[in-house]
Amino acid sequence: MEQEFYKESFRAQGIDVVIPDRASREYVHNVIFNELCMGKLIPESKKKMQTIILDLQEAGANAVVLACTELPLLIHVDDTSVRLFDTMALHVNKAVTLALSV
Repeated sequence: MEQEFYKESFRAQGIDVVIPDRASREYVHNVIFNELCMGKLIPESKKKMQTIILDLQEAGANAVVLACTELPLLIHVDDTSVRLFDTMALHVNKAVTLALSV
């Protein structure tokens, strides 16, 4: 999420990017690879993720992109007041739309 090509892609669409601080990014990485990829859904991790999302919202984010396919296992639209974008669902919807348009 900190790579320039992500930010540039959003900026090209007129969207400013807010990313979590280093500690939060490391926490998210740890949750993804040491919990979610292992099938663990830990309530404390969910609460911390909600706090990270709230911090982003307070930093000016109007929406949060759940850009890892495992994140929606832990965080759902009802878990936060900020708009969430589930990239897996977006990709699936686009693939189905394209497949049905043939």
